[in-house]
Amino acid sequence: MPAGSIKVQDKHHASENYLNDPYAQTYFTLPMRYHVLLLATVAFIVSAIVWANFAKLEEVTRADGKVIPARQVQVIQNLEGGIVKEMLVREGDKVTEGQVILRLDDTRFNSMYREGLRNQQGMQAKVARLEAEAEGELFVIPDGLPNDQVEKNYRAEKKLYQSRIKSLAANNDVFGKQLEQAEQEISVAKTEYERAKKIYKYARNELNLSRPLVASGSLSKIEILRLERDAFEKDNIARQLASDIKTRISAQQELQHKVTEHEVNFRTEARDELTTTKEEYEQVVEANIALYDRLLRTEVLSPVNGTVKKLHINTVGGVIQPGKEIIEIVPSDDTLLIEAMVRPADIAFLYPNQKAVVRLTAYDFAVYGSLEGRLEHISADTIVNERGESFYLIRVRTDKVDLSKGGESLAIMPGMTAMVDIITGEKSVIDYLLKPIKRAQMSALTER
Repeated sequence: MPAGSIKVQDKHHASENYLNDPYAQTYFTLPMRYHVLLLATVAFIVSAIVWANFAKLEEVTRADGKVIPARQVQVIQNLEGGIVKEMLVREGDKVTEGQVILRLDDTRFNSMYREGLRNQQGMQAKVARLEAEAEGELFVIPDGLPNDQVEKNYRAEKKLYQSRIKSLAANNDVFGKQLEQAEQEISVAKTEYERAKKIYKYARNELNLSRPLVASGSLSKIEILRLERDAFEKDNIARQLASDIKTRISAQQELQHKVTEHEVNFRTEARDELTTTKEEYEQVVEANIALYDRLLRTEVLSPVNGTVKKLHINTVGGVIQPGKEIIEIVPSDDTLLIEAMVRPADIAFLYPNQKAVVRLTAYDFAVYGSLEGRLEHISADTIVNERGESFYLIRVRTDKVDLSKGGESLAIMPGMTAMVDIITGEKSVIDYLLKPIKRAQMSALTER
C-alpha cells in the first residue's frame, strides 16, 4: 500500500476518534478563558502544596497566668521607732529608690547627736594640744576650721597649752636658779678648800721646821704639841671642805636630775593623757556615727522603685514601736514576671530560656500588642489548685514592663491576668494537615 494512502487513512481514523469522544469534543470546543482558569487552578494547587511543605508555623504551649512582682514585697520597718512627724505618701503612690516616704520626729536624736559632736570636736582640739605637749612642739591652730565652735575649742586648748608650758618654764626657772646658786656655792667651797689646803701646808711646814729645835732646847715640847694640834686642825678643816664640795656637787647633780625628770614627767603625763584621750575620742566618734545613723533613720526611705501597697500607720503624731512594720512596697523592675500554670500533658517540651509571648487580658491584643519574654522557671513537681486540678508552675520574665500605643505607656500592675504562649518549635503547614491522617493511619486496623 502506498505511503500516501496510509497517512490519509490515519487522519481518517483520528477524525473518527474525535467525533466519537465527547470529552475531546468538549475540550476543544470550550472558550479560551476556561482553558486559562483550568491551568490557573492546577498551578494554584501545586503552589499551595509547595507552600504548605515549606511554610513553617510555630508550635506553642499555652498557659493562663498572672503578673506577679519581680521581687518580693518590701516591708519597711524602723529600728528605733518614734513619733510620726510627716507622711509623704499614700497607698497606691509610685515611689523611687531613696525617696523619703515618712519622717519621724528627730528632736531627741538631733540633740544627742549635736551634743556628741560638740564633745568630739572638743576632744579633737584636746588631742592636738596633748600631741604638742608630748612631742615638745608648738601648738598651732590649724586653718580652715569648719565653724566658730571648733575654733573656740582650739583657742581654749591653746590657752591651756600656754598656761601649762608657762608653768613648766617657771619650774625650770626655779630649778635653774637653784642650780646657779649651787654652782656658786660649790665655787666658793672650792676656793675655801684651796685656801685651807695652803694653810694646812704652812702649818705642816712650821711643824717640820720646829721639831729639830726641841733637841737643842730652843723650843719646848709643849710648843711642838701646840704646832701639831694646829696642823691637825688645819688638815681637818681642809678635809671637811673637800667633803662639803662633794656633797654640794652631789646635790647639784640631784637637782639637775630633778630638772630633767620634771620635764620628762611633763611629757610622759601628756603622752599618758593623750593615749587615754585618743581612746575616749575613738569611742565618742563611734558613738556619734551610731547617733548620726539613728538621726538618718528618722527619714524613712524607699529601698526600691515601686508602688505603695499598704500603710500600717496614717496618723501624724502617732507612735511607731521599734521594729514594727510601717509601709509595704511592691517593687517595680525593668522586667515583669508572669506566673502561669501548665497542664502536665503540655510540660514535656518546655525548658528554661524558651521564647514566650505574653498577652494581657486587660489590653486588647489586636490593639496594644503583646510582650516578648523567656521562660525562666519550671516547678519541680505539680501543684494542685483549689479545684483539685494538677498543674506545673512556670515563670516567664518579659523584656519590657509596659505596653505602649501612640507614645502612651500603659502600666502593668501585679495581679493582672495574662495568656502565655511558650514557643516549643516549628512545624510545616503540610505536617499540620497530615497530622490527623497520620494519627488515623497509626491507629487504624489495630482494634481487637
